[in-house]
Amino acid sequence: MLLPGVSIFLDVDEGGSNKYQLLWSPLISRISRYLQVDDLESIDELEEYIEGSQVIMIFASKGYFKSDNCLREARTAVEKAKPLTLMHDPVRGGATLEFIQQEECPVELLGLFEGRKIIEWHRIKDFQLVSLKLLVAELLLACPGYDKQYDASFRDKEEAQLPDVSRREGKMLYADIYVPGEITETPLKFKEEVRIYASANNPGAREVVEVFQKWMAVEVCFAPPPMATHFLLYLAHETFVGEAGEKLAEEVRHMLQQDLPIVMLHENDMRNGGCEFVRFFSTTPQDLIVDGLYKALALAYYPGHFRPVSLALVAKKLGAVSRRGMRSWRSSLSFSRADGMSEASVVVAAPKKRRPTKDSNTTTPPVNSYTEEGGRAGADSGSV
Repeated sequence: MLLPGVSIFLDVDEGGSNKYQLLWSPLISRISRYLQVDDLESIDELEEYIEGSQVIMIFASKGYFKSDNCLREARTAVEKAKPLTLMHDPVRGGATLEFIQQEECPVELLGLFEGRKIIEWHRIKDFQLVSLKLLVAELLLACPGYDKQYDASFRDKEEAQLPDVSRREGKMLYADIYVPGEITETPLKFKEEVRIYASANNPGAREVVEVFQKWMAVEVCFAPPPMATHFLLYLAHETFVGEAGEKLAEEVRHMLQQDLPIVMLHENDMRNGGCEFVRFFSTTPQDLIVDGLYKALALAYYPGHFRPVSLALVAKKLGAVSRRGMRSWRSSLSFSRADGMSEASVVVAAPKKRRPTKDSNTTTPPVNSYTEEGGRAGADSGSV
């Protein structure tokens, strides 16, 4: 999707050009940008640059609202009713968004945060592309005439009468933006059957496997490897806590001793039991840390628009490979409503079933045929 000429003012804290330099990829190469700390010829003309920009992007970091020049920019943008986009780096932003709002933002500028979704800025490539696509969606809405073109795409007359915010919630531009090489655009398949063990001593792990089953062809196994192909260690606030945590530690200890496969998934949704990774260095038994549990990288499990990337990375970790001979875009996409947002998904197919040989006199039921309570259990295939 080519962008018409549009100017964006990138507003970061002073000295932050290296810290928050955007990946100015071909995705947004047709946009003129003014980076506050690099491209201004005269700080006295700050208000004029704001006036000449169509979109103001504020990178809300610690200290931003303590800068006199940043406050000049923000106040001018509000005064001129400029389209605003807010970004926040949850890892290197210096403080939580709540702290920045409550402790640093002047009362008269708190309206900047009202009714506006804050785009999370991520530094891992696959997640970073999502951040950029969300930014581009905001830019497109600020392009001259694009609002009318966007609204005209709604066929439902009643829907067309809804307020702008409601319409944009119902049909996200994000879903129409494509970047070559996106991990979520690559059709995947499993070469072998995947059976995941989620310990009852690991709070939230089995619920996560249920999510996996909605999007990819995996089975639940109620015994750890080698009966299962993978051991899922779901890292959240309650992991390794209390009596259940001690039992989980013993299971993990056995896995490490036997050098059996562990897939670690770090919950990053604070509303769903997520926590900072540093917490695990105090809750995890020290012998597991010394034995190298965290030498392998844990996969990040993000909500919202970032969830499909997390699931695609999980699928690859579980052994999914690219499906050759298939188109890498659109033919593999499905769109679903999740967390109130439209998300793109990549099909992860099950491995081909092997035909039984003539010499096979007996058949062995799959490991996940029966639950712990003796009931039937199945696995749904779907897309990541």
